[in-house]
Amino acid sequence: MVLAGASVEVGVLTSDLRRGGQSRIFQMRFLLSLCTVVLLAFLTSCHQGSFPSLPANSTPDASVRAKVAVRYAELNRLGTPEKITEEFSREDLIRNAEYLFEHSVTHGNLKLYSDLPFDREKGLKILKEAERRLSASPIYDKSHPHLGFVCNTEWRSEYFMQGKAKYGGLNYFSIVPHVFFARSRVDDDMMLSPQNRPIAPPRTFTYYVVHEFSHSVVSHLVREKSHRPPPKWLSEGYPDYLALGPGFTFEMAMTNYKNRDPRVHGTMAEEYMLYDILTANYLEREGMTIEALLADPPGFDEAKNAAFAR
Repeated sequence: MVLAGASVEVGVLTSDLRRGGQSRIFQMRFLLSLCTVVLLAFLTSCHQGSFPSLPANSTPDASVRAKVAVRYAELNRLGTPEKITEEFSREDLIRNAEYLFEHSVTHGNLKLYSDLPFDREKGLKILKEAERRLSASPIYDKSHPHLGFVCNTEWRSEYFMQGKAKYGGLNYFSIVPHVFFARSRVDDDMMLSPQNRPIAPPRTFTYYVVHEFSHSVVSHLVREKSHRPPPKWLSEGYPDYLALGPGFTFEMAMTNYKNRDPRVHGTMAEEYMLYDILTANYLEREGMTIEALLADPPGFDEAKNAAFAR
């Protein structure tokens, strides 16, 4: 379509020149069209060669992809990159978010983007550790791409996190395997709270990367096997279990829960401690596989009674 448009401009300009009426306006239009064609073709070819293909649940449009890339570059030069959200749908920008985050690092099928610069070696270290933890899961498939985007600037955080920055990450697997993260210091392996305070270990930035990518891993299997959505204790418990690392055990989960600070009572932190116990109980003490657990997950009360019965 763009190439055809460029041909029309060439024809108009040629005809105009033959009539002897050189038009500066036509010349500018022609040059602009030609530059746009070249840039669109270049960006599209580079993207197709550099990034993994999207899964079956996505319907990428190369023309939209190129338009997002070109328009964002224009707006960024003008100092108003946030205006991209007024010109494209949220789904288009989620699908093509890699053009809106200037800094990135890749390790295998994992890719991390940020809107602020970071040390590539430190970013690579995070992805390698994330792969190590994800690989502990038998349902993790290295052929599936996982892309994460750190939203440090306010407009990106508001737009992509949709007011849910307190959760650390927002997963858009129903659209594409892209995860958006709250403000983080990649170089320090640290995520920041909504109050801009560092979140203490063991919930490092690496933890959040693994936790959110694990949601995509679970969602892919559930969709592939046509399972019903797992209960919250499992849909959150298993990603948390993986994110805390291969050394995390049922005994550790139980100790953490029993020794929890009274100030976490009734909070999400206490909730996740309990989910860790229920998940670890079935995987370690009951010897169930995650595939079997996702195929027929017990309800919360049954899972809690099973974990605390011994």
